[in-house]
Amino acid sequence: QRDVLRIDGKIREGKEKLQNVKVSLLSDGEEIAQINTEKSGRFKYILPLQKDYFVVFSKPGYRSKYILVQATNIPEGDAAFGYEFGGLDVSLFKKVKGLNDKALDQPIAKIVYDTNQYKFIFDATYFEQIQEEMDSLKDALAEKQEDTEELLALETAAAQEEQDEIAALEASKENIGQNVSDDLGPSAEELQKQKELAEAERKIEEEKKRLEALEAERKKQEQEKARKAKEEEQRLAEEAEKRRLEALEQKRKEAEAKQKALEAEAKRKAEEEAEKQRLKELEEKRKEEEAEIERLKEIERMQKAAEAEKKRLEELERKKKEEEAEIQRLKELEEKRKEEEAARLAAEEAAKKKAAEQAEKERLEKLQEEKLAEEKRQAELAAKQKEEEEYRKKKEAFEKAKAKLEAEKKKLAAQKTQNAAAPDKSKEIVAANPPGITKKVFRQGNKTITKYTIVNGEVGTEYRRVVADWGGKYFFKNDISITEREWTQETSSLKVTNE
Repeated sequence: QRDVLRIDGKIREGKEKLQNVKVSLLSDGEEIAQINTEKSGRFKYILPLQKDYFVVFSKPGYRSKYILVQATNIPEGDAAFGYEFGGLDVSLFKKVKGLNDKALDQPIAKIVYDTNQYKFIFDATYFEQIQEEMDSLKDALAEKQEDTEELLALETAAAQEEQDEIAALEASKENIGQNVSDDLGPSAEELQKQKELAEAERKIEEEKKRLEALEAERKKQEQEKARKAKEEEQRLAEEAEKRRLEALEQKRKEAEAKQKALEAEAKRKAEEEAEKQRLKELEEKRKEEEAEIERLKEIERMQKAAEAEKKRLEELERKKKEEEAEIQRLKELEEKRKEEEAARLAAEEAAKKKAAEQAEKERLEKLQEEKLAEEKRQAELAAKQKEEEEYRKKKEAFEKAKAKLEAEKKKLAAQKTQNAAAPDKSKEIVAANPPGITKKVFRQGNKTITKYTIVNGEVGTEYRRVVADWGGKYFFKNDISITEREWTQETSSLKVTNE
């Protein structure tokens, strides 16, 4: 396929493949695709050229990482071809409270197009720039991992912090004023909010289950620690016993040295006796080997007999199945004959009943005409009652809609009061940014943030869109929560003057 870059790779935790990892594809700060890894931990994407992408790897309870793919500004002639970049190997670790992991707010790698090699490669210069930070993070993580019990507690605390962050972001949404829909029913934004809240609740429940699993693992590690302590105590006791036996052995050797002169003659006689014994043992061994060979031959004969018996039984089974099949065929023929006889008798009976049924049909048709006339009269009466009931319901609906409209007006008034009371960030924004419109897309923790900064004279305005790896989207204007609809209306027409 032309005009695309195909990438693939795998995700792991340590040496183990990691499943249920969300691999998100973001362009210009907006998530455009996502997949979840299976047991293999593998993923793949096909990326259209002439765009830049964030490939984000995230899982609840784990520290997210991402890769920057720079696929813009490729020469037109080169962009007409398809490219591949495979073998990405990404390792994730559980979030640890107190670990300085801000190094992962930047890409762990950049993939760029090399006009000399005519292919996509890793940006080696970027690797050198971040190497020191990544090595420091690796050493800090290794130090935390030395104490298994403490590591488990820090991972649990980090997971709780993540839950608290999700709850805080969701709470900010609840303060957003919603416009009243023209049809007095739920708006599209309200439906989207309900959907996102349900998704957040599902993820929180998953995180709760993971924390329970972590607690179970901690208890298991405590039991393992106690078992190892007991084994160490047993090992020390065995070493003490070994030293005692070595001391006894040393005393025995000293006693033997004293008796050495007396045993010189006895040794010669013992050697002669030992040679006789050795020859005797060799003869016994030869006889045992001959007996073993004979036993093996007998086993071989028994195996051949068993195989022959197996074949005989298989042949009997085959003949038995053939006989059963023939019996079944005869039964089916008999059943078919009975069915045909029953069909013939049923046809004769049907012919006899047909004349009687015709007379009965005429009588029923007359009764049906009378019944239809009565039903028509009842339907007209019911229609009139239904019209009266519908009028009553519409009146009740109107009263409820009126009450809801009043409540929404009060809510909007409260939101305006809250916005008026918020601190004015205008001067702070003007002081920290150049004149014009500035756009910036960056990663912070497990979130992708798109920020527009507008400086017009002495007035400054800041818009932020936060896309969380767990699926939530949040929008802010000068640190005050707004709706996605307000974000789109106020930023869609902005023309960026500063990158």
